[in-house]
Amino acid sequence: MAKRSSGESGFSLIEAMVALAILAVAMLGALSGLVASRVQLRDGATRQYREQLLDASAQRWMLASKTNLPAPQALSTCTSQCNLMAIGAAPWSVDPTFDAANGMLANTLSTGAYFTIDQDGSLTQLDGSLYSGCTDTSLPDNSFCREVLVTTGSSVPIVSAGTTWATWPPPAGTGIVPAGAAVTTLWLRVSKKGDSPSKAVYFTESFVQ
Repeated sequence: MAKRSSGESGFSLIEAMVALAILAVAMLGALSGLVASRVQLRDGATRQYREQLLDASAQRWMLASKTNLPAPQALSTCTSQCNLMAIGAAPWSVDPTFDAANGMLANTLSTGAYFTIDQDGSLTQLDGSLYSGCTDTSLPDNSFCREVLVTTGSSVPIVSAGTTWATWPPPAGTGIVPAGAAVTTLWLRVSKKGDSPSKAVYFTESFVQ
């Protein structure tokens, strides 16, 4: 029977176990990286859906007659910054659905408040009459809600000729806004079911009329 000479080398059981442990740690790190990448891709896709709904609504409101806007609220009705108010909380309200009689098209991404993602990955408007608000528990898990708020005055301080006007309207005679004109700010917010205000996307636009 042949015997292994003292000069021959090989792996002991302990060495093999150590090698397997190192390999397992490396594989675990790779798996964690794949999971993190998948989460980032999913979050990125979700944000794209939010922004798509936000952009569609912003364009619609900017082109539509301003008489269709909800009644303006005093900026002080927001107990904190308006964009940090809880989802579904007043003075925010769900984006109303307009029909062709009001110059709007129904069943498009630019109108309505509730949306879901189809199997093909496209957004579809949900029947707004079935839900009571963005926090309605009967909304599908993969749904989005769009809110609107209109406030009087500007949402940010106005700077003119080196002077900052933190409140609105500025004193008479400043010439910042024509006499008799009113400044209104449109706020839009889109969130996914279960989102905190920090995850929602926002749009604000002030205009003079």
